[in-house]
Amino acid sequence: MVNKEEVLKRMLIDEDEMFERLVERASQFFRIDKRGNIVFLVPASQLTQRQAIALVALGQHFAGELGVSARDTVTADSLLPYVDADKGSISARLAELKREGIVQSVQRGAFRVSILGIGRILDELEADSPRSR
Repeated sequence: MVNKEEVLKRMLIDEDEMFERLVERASQFFRIDKRGNIVFLVPASQLTQRQAIALVALGQHFAGELGVSARDTVTADSLLPYVDADKGSISARLAELKREGIVQSVQRGAFRVSILGIGRILDELEADSPRSR
């Protein structure tokens, strides 16, 4: 006889395992310095604006978790040093990422990465990466 509860437990998400895998995957694209700055490991020219913004949002989340940054959110202004675009373009990309579920609005103009949604960006980057070919 099948134990339904044991079978259904396979459907549960192990958040710790998912988080560990996410950090491992993201670490091939960026690191975080001791001041909380995101340091890309791939040339910025190889990233779309959308990808760069999503990676910085993820990095900012990690920096907040590490305690090297007081915030875990991004704004269009905070993204300017990382993205070769004006504030209007960055705001438009943030709106797209919000519609896609990659980021969530936490207050007007401030966004936090969606841990579940960021997997799609990492999938995209890994598919585009020369190492995956």
